[in-house]
Order: sequence, then structure tokens, then C-alpha cells
Amino acid sequence: MTRGNRRSRPGIASYLVATLMILLYGSPLLFLLLGSGQPANTLPKVSPGSIEGFSITNYVNYFVEYGNAGSLWNSFLIAFGTTALIMVLALPAAYWLSRLSSLWSSILLLIIVFLQMLPMASVVIPLYKVLAIWGLLGDRPGVIIALAGTLLPWVLLLLSPYFRAVPRELNEASAVDGAGGFRQFWSVVLPLTRNGAITIGLLTFMICWGDFIYSVNFLGKSSMYPASAAILGYVTAYSVDWPGLMAASVITALPILIIFLIFQKRLIAGLSAGAVKG
Repeated sequence: MTRGNRRSRPGIASYLVATLMILLYGSPLLFLLLGSGQPANTLPKVSPGSIEGFSITNYVNYFVEYGNAGSLWNSFLIAFGTTALIMVLALPAAYWLSRLSSLWSSILLLIIVFLQMLPMASVVIPLYKVLAIWGLLGDRPGVIIALAGTLLPWVLLLLSPYFRAVPRELNEASAVDGAGGFRQFWSVVLPLTRNGAITIGLLTFMICWGDFIYSVNFLGKSSMYPASAAILGYVTAYSVDWPGLMAASVITALPILIIFLIFQKRLIAGLSAGAVKG
């Protein structure tokens, strides 16, 4: 066997794996897209005529008949508010963890890992009671606080490698120049971890955009639902408007897809850097 043949095998295997992944993930997306263009209140099916008979009626009805334009704005407010709150809390917390002794830092990270293992559905009732006491039920701030409290451990885990990669000697050098603790964090450490912070912030925004459980349980009126929860309007006790539901799903996912395409290189580079630093 020649050296060239040995080198060609990994390339063939990579193409096969990529093709398999495209079929596994692309087929449902193709069915979703084709089904969204079929007549309302029918059972979608993929056929040779699906592309020719594709209609944007369900997309128009999403805004006109169902009036879901406001749900996209609600999704943005919830996702942006949650991301901003989490980053304000997580950045200094991750910096503080990175400057602790290795023992205490490991203990706290283990606690954070345990908190992250709790599924969102398991804390709905406790959070409902807490938000009721605080008078935040039925409004977006309650959902933002609930999401921030749930996702904060996950964000801390992702940010920790970036801050640990910053040498402590930089803190010592800036302290000699007269910089205090906050100045060291803001002017020295944070600029060096900016790319990681932006990457984690984008991921957090994308996750919060798709929230369903907290929005349905903590928002009282359907007019305040985000796009991910507004799809309930297509489901009734007697029927499901599958084509309309598919069109709503495409519209809900489209902003996140655009964000991913715009920041794709930054996301991949940021996550790769975090993995290497960790």
C-alpha cells in the first residue's frame, strides 16, 4: 500500500461522515421547509410537487392572521435582557474564581457542575413560588431572572478557562503600578478575554431565544409569549395546523440562523480557543 493511499482513507471517511450528518440533520429540516409551504390544516408530505406547489401563505398568516410579529420582539427582549444580566454577573464571578486557590476553585466548580445537571423542568415550581413572592409573575423580567439563574452556572463553566489562561503576573504588575482590584479586572484582564466573552454571550443569546418552558409557565398572557412559545397558537384541542406550525418554526429559527452565519467564524474560533485553554 502506498503512502498516498494511506493518506486518502481519512479523507474518504470524512466525506462519508459529513454526508451521513447532512442526511440525518438535513432531511428533517428539508421536510420542515417543504411542509411549511403546503395548504393550512393539512397533513404535510414530501412529494415531487412539494417544491412547485410551495406557497408563502402560512408565513403571511404568521404575521397577519395569528399576529405573531410581537412575539419576535418579545424573544429579542427576553434573550437580550437575560444575556446582559448573565454577562454582568458571570464575568466578574469567573474572574474571581480564576484567582482563587486551586482547591477552593475546584470545589466551587464542582458545585457549579452539580447545579448545571439540574434540568430546567425540575425547578419550574420553586421558581414559580419565588417569582410570585417577588411579584414578577406574568411579566418578562420574571422570565429573564429565571433564565439567568438557570444558565449562570453553565456560563461560568465556559468562561473559567479564558480567565484562568490570563497569567497572574499581569495582576501583580498592574498592582505595582497602583491599579486596584476592579481596575485590574476591567483594564487588564477583561480586554484579554473579550473574544471569549463575546462568544459565550452569543451562545447565551441563542439559547435564551428558544426558551419555551419558563415563558409558558411564568408569562400570564399569550401576547407576551416569545416566538418559541407562540407556536402554541397552532395547536387546539381538536386539531393541529401542521403547515402553519412548520412555518412558525422556520420563522422562529431564522434570526438565530442569521446570527450564526454572521458570527460563525468568531464562534468557532472562540470555542476552540476556550477548549485549548481549558
